[in-house]
Amino acid sequence: MACAIKANACDGCAKAKRKCGKQVPACERCRHKGLDCVYPAPKPTCFMLFSQEDDFVSAQTMTYDSPACVPGGINPASDPIPPAAAPAPAPLDVIAIPPFLISPSLGDLRKAWFLTPETWSIDHLPSREHGPFDSVALKRFIAALQSWLSQWVTQGGNPFIHPRLYRVRFPRCMQDAYTSLLCYLSKTQANEDTAMRIISDRAAQLVADQEAPERHLDTFEHVARVQALLIYQTIRLFDGDIRHRHEAEQVLATLALWNRQMLDSAAHTARTGALLVCGISSGGGGADSRQSLAPVVDREEEEALWHAWILAESVRRTWLLASGVEAVYTTLQRGQAPCPGGLMFTTRRGVWAAGSAFAWAGLCAEVDVWFMPRAQTQRLFVEARPDEVDEFGQAMLEITFGIESMERWGVAVRG
Repeated sequence: MACAIKANACDGCAKAKRKCGKQVPACERCRHKGLDCVYPAPKPTCFMLFSQEDDFVSAQTMTYDSPACVPGGINPASDPIPPAAAPAPAPLDVIAIPPFLISPSLGDLRKAWFLTPETWSIDHLPSREHGPFDSVALKRFIAALQSWLSQWVTQGGNPFIHPRLYRVRFPRCMQDAYTSLLCYLSKTQANEDTAMRIISDRAAQLVADQEAPERHLDTFEHVARVQALLIYQTIRLFDGDIRHRHEAEQVLATLALWNRQMLDSAAHTARTGALLVCGISSGGGGADSRQSLAPVVDREEEEALWHAWILAESVRRTWLLASGVEAVYTTLQRGQAPCPGGLMFTTRRGVWAAGSAFAWAGLCAEVDVWFMPRAQTQRLFVEARPDEVDEFGQAMLEITFGIESMERWGVAVRG
């Protein structure tokens, strides 16, 4: 086991005080000038580099040297991490990590607390443990989701669309969803038909665009299309317009399929390390991937982990909402619906809202971020105060365990 290294500028660029591209085996400036490109001896970082034979090590032999790798409250010795399953044979993610990008941060990322294989498993709560699903709780869930859509337009983010998620890459499907949502929120009685027509056409176009043969998406693109369709579905299913509700019902199966594919892609890329690339790169796969992915090597490990967490947590929260919308709609319509299950997600207030990698890593190191399966969130009623759990976590608690449990906990729900 050796210390990990971090790339620095080559000797030639450093002496000339010129920016070094840090390409391997020679940087671009040295190649153009015909100079020998020599990199300085590496300095050790807080990460440990494992050999390829030890690609996935057990918790008994793994050393956590970075506070961002282990959140407060998780003990590696008592919470062993099982070996990862073999990658799926089907190409769920087209971003292949080229050899020059196999860096310590990418290798360690696979073992981060929020990317281990078991964190992507769907759990189911025994029916006797969750509270009764009354119409008030169901309608409050939809009202919360609708308010979050408005919050995205006015504030640039909400409890499931992180403010930094689309700061670099802003897919066309989400741009369309944003403008459609803005049109919907500003509609009047006079232009309501026009606004709903736009939403209907954009939703149909989104589905049609995704049906192109041999279309491969990275995890980031999976998140974008699920969030876009979720926005259209939330509007059309619960707006009250019969025709648009019928149109939305026709694509419920599509949303469920995309939601499942998004989760599969995230689990796969978490194992391979490609989720880091999806999280902080502005480019996808293809011919330009070497150029667009190169900056990943130079990122601080803390920054890389934060961006990867943002994407991973976005997958989890989006999956929970997309599956929840269908379950709530079916329950309101038919009186009951199958339980869609739940995923692990982060519930500590302030973690999602952290404005920097430093702030995020500090929270992860200092406190228990309460990263747990939805089926186990009932423990928050004992371990946490209401003001310590973020808005998304409280919404999940209410829809899972009922309004009475929330009131006993100290949350003012009625009146």
